[in-house]
Amino acid sequence: MNVHNSNKETLNHLQALMRFPERAAELQKTFNAQRLARVLRARSVRPLFIPLSFLIENAVQATPFMDKTPRFNYPIVLLGAASDFSKNQEALTSIQVSIDREEILCITDDPVSKCHKEGFANSYQQGQGYFPKPILLMDGQRLYVDVFAPAGGGAAGGVKYRRNMVLNGQRIMPANSADVLLDAKERELVNAAIAARSVPVSKVISMRVQFPAAAAGSHVDVTLPTRNEPFLIRAMRSQTLAESTIEIGTARDKMWTTAPTPIWGLANCFVLSAPGSAAGVDGFWQFFETPFYISPNEDLTASFVSSSDNEVVLASFDQDGITGLQTPSWASAPQVNLGLGTDLLALEFLVETI
Repeated sequence: MNVHNSNKETLNHLQALMRFPERAAELQKTFNAQRLARVLRARSVRPLFIPLSFLIENAVQATPFMDKTPRFNYPIVLLGAASDFSKNQEALTSIQVSIDREEILCITDDPVSKCHKEGFANSYQQGQGYFPKPILLMDGQRLYVDVFAPAGGGAAGGVKYRRNMVLNGQRIMPANSADVLLDAKERELVNAAIAARSVPVSKVISMRVQFPAAAAGSHVDVTLPTRNEPFLIRAMRSQTLAESTIEIGTARDKMWTTAPTPIWGLANCFVLSAPGSAAGVDGFWQFFETPFYISPNEDLTASFVSSSDNEVVLASFDQDGITGLQTPSWASAPQVNLGLGTDLLALEFLVETI
């Protein structure tokens, strides 16, 4: 799904204004109506990130390691999945995916209907891989994921290791529900934001994370900086928090995560290579299929917990916060251990004014 370029409507509007200046008022009115409709569409969507976890140990291929989604009392739509399965070490790992153990979604020529893991979820910290078609779970249905590891668990000596998967989903609210409709005050704020600019503007907001201790399990709650206007969240990324977990949400949406969730499942993160390597840094944005609406009086709060792997080692880098481009300088700069206790840890949001 090409969700990176969501600016087609804006570009079309600007081109029309320049081609037909005599129709500027009419064109602007039509475009503003589209902007309001986009707000209402965004308000009807609740993000839902569902973490799954698998403790892989010395086992034969026929013995699966299973996890499943919770049962929700409303329908949800699953759009894609990410995982931290290694491309190399677990190259032979396969999975089977089913809805309530009935409809098997991964079908191959394999007699037990397993498929390669990357046919369902992207590998280690490569961002969300989108399904060819969304998966609909009706009220009470569960998605089961069985992981079949090669003998020895794919690790030397058959040691146990944990692998994770994050499902990217949505809950869609009825268009006429109270949670979606704008009350008089909110509509006034939205209309004022639309009238303030002829086209939306993209901005980057950084949620700085300061763990109280440089140790695994360190916990901190952070609130997104207050804004004086409504905006849409289009994408997320993190420079340094790839190995931490997060629970995030708002008062209106409650939690976007069903449990503490690896940050790489929500936000595109750095993929670190061995020290001295000239490859392996990826700082592009993880775009959402549907933007998420945040009102000016709404707090977006995240609860972070650091893991034992969070003390990442990075080289210095240059970045362009608008395009998401980052240029590593592994060869020219010494590596700097950012650690857990510094104020350089951050979760970044690519937002768009209404």
